[in-house]
Amino acid sequence: MKAVKRSLAAVAVLLLVALPMLGQPLGSLTGKVIMDNAPLPGVAVTITSPALQGERTAYTDVNGNYNFAALPPGDYAVTFTMDNMKTVNSTAKVALGGTSRVNATMQLSTVAESITVTASVPAVLETQEVQTNIQSDLVEELPLGRTIQ
Repeated sequence: MKAVKRSLAAVAVLLLVALPMLGQPLGSLTGKVIMDNAPLPGVAVTITSPALQGERTAYTDVNGNYNFAALPPGDYAVTFTMDNMKTVNSTAKVALGGTSRVNATMQLSTVAESITVTASVPAVLETQEVQTNIQSDLVEELPLGRTIQ
């Protein structure tokens, strides 16, 4: 009976020590992406950090907002990308239990296009010959004699 009480006491002490570690607050990273003072939806926001395994990607909502929750504290590289837009790079420091904010302003990338049209114009008169087709009934009505005389 004493062994069971000791085991239960050991488990209780272990839980008391481990529970605060489970509730350890993590940080978060949030922000807004705009273009011409208007929110920009659909921007891919990618974060990388030595404190993070791999990378995480989120997309901005219709209001241009994004959010990364439950991030371990550390320094983060933030990259904003979208088709036909210039890529924006930024850094952020996420603190334990804190919320860091990184906003971005996107700009259109320069697009260089050129269209070259080449064509040759045919001459109005390809040849100097003139020809026509005459129907047989017209030839029959011509005032020409068809005899040797």
